[in-house]
Amino acid sequence: MQELNHGYPVGQYKEYNDLGTYFAYLRHELITKEWAEHASRKETIATVNIMATYALQPDLSKYGEIARLDRNLYECVNGNSINILRGIVDYHKDLLENEFWVEWTRYINSLLDLLTPASEIIHQWHIREDLHYVYNEQFNRLTQRLGTKEFASIIGWSQRQLAAFRSNGDNFPPPVEILGATPVWTLGQAENFLRIINARKALKIRGDWSSMQKQDISWRMGWQKVELECLNPERYEDEKPVYTIHDSALSYSYATNSAIAGDSKFEKIEAAGSYIAKRLKYCPDTFYAIGDKFLRSGDLTKAEQYLELARTHFESVVSLDLDGFIDSNEEHYFYTYYLLSYIKASKGELEESTNLMTYIQTRVNIDEGPDINFEEDLNVLFKSPENFVLWMRERNTFLVDEGPAPSLPNIPGADVNDLEDKKKILVEYRKKGWLKTNLVFNGWTRFHVHNTLSGDLVGNIVSLDFGHEFDIELAQFKELSIGESHALLIIDPKAPKLIYILGPDRDETEKIALEWRAEMQACNSDLAEMTFDIS
Repeated sequence: MQELNHGYPVGQYKEYNDLGTYFAYLRHELITKEWAEHASRKETIATVNIMATYALQPDLSKYGEIARLDRNLYECVNGNSINILRGIVDYHKDLLENEFWVEWTRYINSLLDLLTPASEIIHQWHIREDLHYVYNEQFNRLTQRLGTKEFASIIGWSQRQLAAFRSNGDNFPPPVEILGATPVWTLGQAENFLRIINARKALKIRGDWSSMQKQDISWRMGWQKVELECLNPERYEDEKPVYTIHDSALSYSYATNSAIAGDSKFEKIEAAGSYIAKRLKYCPDTFYAIGDKFLRSGDLTKAEQYLELARTHFESVVSLDLDGFIDSNEEHYFYTYYLLSYIKASKGELEESTNLMTYIQTRVNIDEGPDINFEEDLNVLFKSPENFVLWMRERNTFLVDEGPAPSLPNIPGADVNDLEDKKKILVEYRKKGWLKTNLVFNGWTRFHVHNTLSGDLVGNIVSLDFGHEFDIELAQFKELSIGESHALLIIDPKAPKLIYILGPDRDETEKIALEWRAEMQACNSDLAEMTFDIS
């Protein structure tokens, strides 16, 4: 006897799996009825494909309810309100009169109760993204053709038993097709009949060949498993264990977390986080994504709220007294404490800030490499705590908040004002192949080196450094002589704290930029007394 298939791996669960499987089953029940009626009249019809690449097949119109089902799902996937799904469920709630269908419909309604008020981010990544794919995939699975041998194997009978049962009454599902003298059924019909057999055994009933018990959906409520996994179980005696966090639901919220990072509407972002928190018992990455987003906007209160939630979730798995390191790939784990340390320092809570940074450094495996290491930050906290907040803003460009532009030194050079001249110069510097980026914050300058410009000039728009786009007609261009080389300075008036220097000679460019940095410290009194160097 075959185990019933719920249709998808547990580790790949998303709501579109549940919805797509439900609606595929609904479509199977509607269409097998049509097929069986044709087969009873010895008429053979071809399988009707579901919409391919979202295009409805024109011959579906004769199938009435099936065509309407396909059209409604198509509209939902393409952006219509998900309330259209509720309409489908309500319309077909009485399709079957058995416990299996009634409870499954009740579960889908409860799922839609959660989904309907959720953020559009959730609708996109937990419903629309793959609803159409699952719907097609599951319908194709259910409509696989079976002969007597395959049907008997699935329900655990012999072919003789099956043939005898069919000849003794009409309680066996009608075939959807007769090929010559051979009856053919679908896999979905076989699975339904197996549910009937199982219900008869469990309920010890006789004479009833329609009852199906409700399916077990409890795994959907507790499917997430989170545990620490040791990466070096065969370590040396004096070597500390290194752990990674294994979360079976990692893929569930991944796309949502990425969408949170890219969305600008905080109401949508928080609603998406609230939904994830209802569905998962452990979701620190979602809370981290929201906290990080608020931090970038300058809202430290909200940022702290969500980062503390992330910290609580992480500590439910990585206890404070755990003996060992955490793998550097768990970046959100480390940066939750790192950013909280910054927020505490911004509020004047330097002792708590130091405690957080000290603790998270104990989880860093220094021998693993330089990817994660907070020794420099701790050094600033201990030696110059009053400057720690400014240090963090310099080290992390996303902490640069709104405010007055820094006072710039008198940088010699020739201004370039003509639009066409600016375009020609950019083309020339693109060929030279070096991009030096200088980030300025309240008198501090930070340098990044890139091999080339990160994008083509489209119209008047150019892209520099991590997708920073600006209009060159509005930007300030200045050509400079640095030693025997030429360089180009660009300032975007919409982001005056970002100063770009394009120069083929990296060493000379860095040298002059450091000189400007020293002048800028003198121009900005709030940093004039800072003596430690972070370049």
